[in-house]
Amino acid sequence: MHLSAEDSETWHATWSRDLIARELGENGVFVVERTDADRGAILDGDGEILVAERPVFRIGIDKTFIESDDWADAALALAEELDFSNPQAYADRVLAYGPRAFVDAVVIPQDNPEGLDLDTLRALDGVHFVSGVRIQGPTESFARPVLGRVGEATAEIIENSEGSIEAGDIIGLSGLQAQYEEVLRGRPAVAISVVDGAPVSDAGEGADDGEGAGEDDDGAGGETDGGGTGAEAAGDGQPEGAEPTQVFTFDAGDGIDLETTLDADMQVLAEKILAEVEPASALVALRPSDGHVLAVASGPGSQGWSTATLGQYAPGSTFKMVTALAMLRARGWNWRTPCSAPRRSRWTGARSPTTRAIRTRCSVTSP
Repeated sequence: MHLSAEDSETWHATWSRDLIARELGENGVFVVERTDADRGAILDGDGEILVAERPVFRIGIDKTFIESDDWADAALALAEELDFSNPQAYADRVLAYGPRAFVDAVVIPQDNPEGLDLDTLRALDGVHFVSGVRIQGPTESFARPVLGRVGEATAEIIENSEGSIEAGDIIGLSGLQAQYEEVLRGRPAVAISVVDGAPVSDAGEGADDGEGAGEDDDGAGGETDGGGTGAEAAGDGQPEGAEPTQVFTFDAGDGIDLETTLDADMQVLAEKILAEVEPASALVALRPSDGHVLAVASGPGSQGWSTATLGQYAPGSTFKMVTALAMLRARGWNWRTPCSAPRRSRWTGARSPTTRAIRTRCSVTSP
């Protein structure tokens, strides 16, 4: 850097493009290309993948396939075939989008259609299957309140990232995906090149017609189709035919897999058990021998709230097994040791084996 003195107290720096990089020359511009790393998977207790990139079908109504007079009927037919609790809500959503929109109804893994008859769905008027890749578990809702979901970074997340996250980046938005984002996301590869001449502006090309594809109800930018690349420069792009000179590279560091103790089959069973429960409900399965959590499920009545992990409820009689075991161990009892029932109990004044007291949900006192 060259400095010149105006007087004894004032100095000026002489500007030169070489201060940034000598490779720039007089007309060079930087082109920065980032390539996403492979995101780490979430594993079950046996080390098998629970949540990772999976091929999926996005099934919905493509409004260009049918006449406008048929949009509502087609949407209702699809919603009813999918056994939606409120088919009219989906039909209203289809009508709300523009005349060329594709509106998702459901997203399912290609290798596990969750009991749906795909041939029947394909035969419905206006229905379209879009193949893609999505980060999810064996089913669409699999342990979502706990494992979380992945999608494009929101404006708030980008603003608070201090430059580490940019628009279009795919990140964890909730649950374990968000809590362990730095571990799972890895480090993107970076390549910086210099190109002679001003970059070609692509403003005005490929303008969005405002239609957009309909999304599912996951919010916050929807789900990801996996990794990708992005180029950044002053104005984006580079002159046609220009040969870039690479001046810096940084290799990607793939994300690290996250191990859990969940059992995939037990998790699916837990969610199936709660599927028909109308009030807020939860089921947590623990393995007594080591305390590992095998399943964590919240029913649909919880309306997206993770009742299983965030709900604050009295344990009630389910905790009597814990206190009974503590009592047996502390006092050297066994399940046949007679015990006394307290007042206001049907066994008041009687002595009964501990097993009988537990079975009848009766609080017990010492022998």
